[in-house]
Amino acid sequence: GGRLLDVGSGPTVYQLVSASRVFPEIVCSDFHKGALAEIKKWKESDACAFDWSPFFQHVAGLEGSSWESRQDQLRSAIKDVVPCDVFNPNPLHPGMFEPFDAIISAYCLESACYDKGRLPYVQAVRNISTLLKSGGHLVLQTYIGVTYWVDKEGNKTPDSLCLDTDFVLKTLSEAGFT
Repeated sequence: GGRLLDVGSGPTVYQLVSASRVFPEIVCSDFHKGALAEIKKWKESDACAFDWSPFFQHVAGLEGSSWESRQDQLRSAIKDVVPCDVFNPNPLHPGMFEPFDAIISAYCLESACYDKGRLPYVQAVRNISTLLKSGGHLVLQTYIGVTYWVDKEGNKTPDSLCLDTDFVLKTLSEAGFT
C-alpha cells in the first residue's frame, strides 16, 4: 500500500485500475499538458472526458467487483495530476513530494528519449529513481527492439529509442535497482 507515482501517465487511467486497490494515494504525471488535462477531466467526471468504463468493467469482471465502485475508488485515489520532466534532476519540479512507495512507468522513457540516445535514457531512469523510497518498487514497462510505429496507412513513424534487455538491466542496476 501507500503512495504510487505514475511517470508518463499520458491521457490514460487504465493502467491504474488495479493499482487503486492497493495504493490509496496515486499521483499521475506527464510532460504534456494536454494529457494531464484529460486525466483531470476524467477525475472530475467531466461529460467530455474519455469513457474508460469498458476497462473498469473488464477488471471488475475479473475481480468479481462492481465496475462503478472500482471507478470511484480510482477517482478517489488520484490525489494529484502534475507535470513531469524525466530529464530534470527533480522530475516533478516545481512540485515537492515525499518519496513514493512505488513508481510505474509504462512506455514513457523510450519515447521521451527516442531522438536523444541511450545516455539520456540512463539519466532519466536515475532521475525518476530519486522519487522512490529506499526499498520501494519500480515497475518499468518498455519496448525491446522497437523503434517506430506503423500507422493505418503503413507509414513508419519513429517514436521509440531502440532498447535491448541487457541495456535496460544494466541501466536499472546502475540506478541502484536489484
